[in-house]
Amino acid sequence: MMDQRRDVPPTMSNGTTGTRPRSPSEALEPQRGPQRPRHIKVKKESRVVSAIVKVVSGIFTVGVVIMVLAGSSVFLLNHLYEQPGPLEASRNIVIQKGDGRIAIAEQLEREGVISNRWAFVANHLWR
Repeated sequence: MMDQRRDVPPTMSNGTTGTRPRSPSEALEPQRGPQRPRHIKVKKESRVVSAIVKVVSGIFTVGVVIMVLAGSSVFLLNHLYEQPGPLEASRNIVIQKGDGRIAIAEQLEREGVISNRWAFVANHLWR
């Protein structure tokens, strides 16, 4: 075991010099990193590859955003379609033969069977 003297603080070396720092802030300063070895060459990124990566990344980002918006829209429309209607009691409605989906939705909304005809039509098209 080495004999250490307690009246003298230990020396702090800052690399190869073996000198003590003049102040605490000097002791906290980072040292300069080693130089890059001369035999290793760093290749520059190709501008073409970089541009292609940016375009593909943008396409994927737009695709993900569109899928999230479409999924949330389908979820919202399904929620609006499946919730109970504004009617208090059951009711019979006569639909004329040959009426289209928009005409049927307008009639159901007018009679108070559904609250939103566009949610009805969109869910009909989805299914």
